[in-house]
Amino acid sequence: MSRTPWFLRFLSPKKRKQSISSSTTTSTSDKQGSSASLPYSTPPASNYIIMDGGRRYNNREDIPALFPEDDEENDRRHRQHWTLKLAFAGNFDSPVEDSLNEGIKVLDCACGPASWTMEMAKDYPRSEFEGLDVTTSFPNAIKPENCHFTVHNMIDPFPFPENHFEYIHQRLLVLGLLASEWDSFIQRLTIILKPGGWIESTEVAFGELENAGPMGQVVMEAANALTRSKGLNVNIAKELGDRFDKAGLVNIETRAISVSVNQSDKLGQLAWENFRDIFLALKPFVRQSHPQLDEEFLAAFGEECKVYNTKTIWYRTYGQKPNLA
Repeated sequence: MSRTPWFLRFLSPKKRKQSISSSTTTSTSDKQGSSASLPYSTPPASNYIIMDGGRRYNNREDIPALFPEDDEENDRRHRQHWTLKLAFAGNFDSPVEDSLNEGIKVLDCACGPASWTMEMAKDYPRSEFEGLDVTTSFPNAIKPENCHFTVHNMIDPFPFPENHFEYIHQRLLVLGLLASEWDSFIQRLTIILKPGGWIESTEVAFGELENAGPMGQVVMEAANALTRSKGLNVNIAKELGDRFDKAGLVNIETRAISVSVNQSDKLGQLAWENFRDIFLALKPFVRQSHPQLDEEFLAAFGEECKVYNTKTIWYRTYGQKPNLA
């Protein structure tokens, strides 16, 4: 089977401005532990732009804002959570199971609609879970009593004291942080982590596929061009171990897994649906210079994945903050 790549041009760069303020947090937490809390914080309409058949995208210039903010995207992220849980055979790799059962403070950084946060809060009721996200996609009214949420821009100082959390979980910021922001972001996480605590990060090798066919090569070329044009680091998943070491963490471990896309098993189907829906969500940006990257192209690419056994690559890295001497 042979196919000719269709794409010739890619996105033009978009410069990122500094954060609107030194702290853009708006707490929606109920710190008293009640499951009843304030309704969603509704941002001004001027913060959004309607694109691609009515989907709503954030119009802020202090964040990349590549994904829509709507129910469809929240549903995709919930499915993505189940995909990752199935792929990694669990929600975390860090050696924190006993501590979670005893009761610790946990931060879910860039929690999105809070699939991981909510499930972990239910599984470990003695621990307290705090979710942070730049959007208001997390739940407010219906949530476990040990689960709280705060609106916060990840490039700003965190609204917590030093040495506050025993475990910090973060994932899927490859399209959410600039390449120049990762080291300072990780360093700020270590500041609010208690000595002896753990940081864990899960990221995808966004610009890489195993066993890619001709159409897969085109998709990856587009992914790499998109991240370069936005100043993002497409390789951050593979660099997390070194970044953790640079931040002073110890006992660092990384697990990489390859997930077949669009094969007949449950994981293969979930992986394909997530991959397809990610690129459909990015379509308004990609199609500015690549109008061919549409539903028809992605459907054909999905069939190609079956033939080539194309795989996505995910990395999960954790490290420990040294105990005080």
